[in-house]
Amino acid sequence: MQLLYQEKFLINTLGVSMQTMKYYTNPIDYYLLSCICLLTILGIFVLYSGTDQNLMTLFKQISKLSIAFAMMYAISHIHYRVIDQMGLIFFVMSILTLLAVYFFGSSGKGAQRWLDLGIIKFQPSEIVKLTLPLALASWLSFRTDTIMNHFISLMILALPCLLIIIQPDLGTGILIGVTGLLMILIAGFPFYLIITGITLFVCASPIVWHYVLHDYQKMRIITFLNPGLDSMGGGYHIIQSKIAIGSGGLFGKGWLNGTQSHLSFLPEHATDFVFGIIGEEFGFIGAFSIILLIFLITQRILNLAMETADRYQKLVLCGLATNFFVCSVINIGMVIGVFPVVGIPLPLISYGGTHATILILSFGVVFAMIRASRSR
Repeated sequence: MQLLYQEKFLINTLGVSMQTMKYYTNPIDYYLLSCICLLTILGIFVLYSGTDQNLMTLFKQISKLSIAFAMMYAISHIHYRVIDQMGLIFFVMSILTLLAVYFFGSSGKGAQRWLDLGIIKFQPSEIVKLTLPLALASWLSFRTDTIMNHFISLMILALPCLLIIIQPDLGTGILIGVTGLLMILIAGFPFYLIITGITLFVCASPIVWHYVLHDYQKMRIITFLNPGLDSMGGGYHIIQSKIAIGSGGLFGKGWLNGTQSHLSFLPEHATDFVFGIIGEEFGFIGAFSIILLIFLITQRILNLAMETADRYQKLVLCGLATNFFVCSVINIGMVIGVFPVVGIPLPLISYGGTHATILILSFGVVFAMIRASRSR
């Protein structure tokens, strides 16, 4: 009998060890990694032009990206159950940083969005882009289909959205809201409640316009509908970005040969309006190539989400893919005049530390989910 127990213990131990070894040695998805790296490299070339060939600025961005990719590699080897268990904790911490913005945050361009800790300055709203999908997936993956649990899911989503919108940062609030709503819908949220919520939002839109939106946000919407009303003010960004993209033609003016950015006609050309440089210097072919890479990355993550049988992994992958894709769509739509100007960066291309780092860490979580799915 004792020998039988020893054999059973040995088999169980070896089984767990083999499963764990298979998890950590499971190869990364090289197709997805290649697309991410290619988009990042193209972004560096675009930024070199967008920063007026400032090597110091470019070196800072490359340093941040290198650290982020190293962290991505480390995160990709963390067991997904550990990520699951820590998701809600990180979410609570990110909510606390959002609250800290109102007491200790630094202001810029009419909004209070930054926390300056001396050695590091970051936007807590960017962190929520990662922690919210993790928290929602953790909650939705094992909760029963009841009205109370649906209500709690909406509260988990609504809290960070409201804290971000009143900073004010309407663009990020909308981005996070869309991501969360899609995850809740995938998890089985009743469709009639979604329709009810949309109806209530439409009915409340006059109240939002008069009492929630700031004057500059109203002006952005007005100038979006007709940029010519304020061609030297609120409509200036849209007009100049359209000129930049339109002047690029099919093949563009050539790398470093853009005039709208280098002559400072195009505002924020290294950050929010970097897609204008792509259209001007690389033309339709270059712009289409960037859009294609964004689509391929999103499609790959969603395909991998459909392949996994684990509910938590599926929700995390869908949430992070949605975040990446919607962020890209809003930015490109903003630059070409389809959406109002809301200050959303172009993923992996726009200059900046916080948003690029969080996005690359999100890819680390994606790779961790993929490893877990393939180890079964």
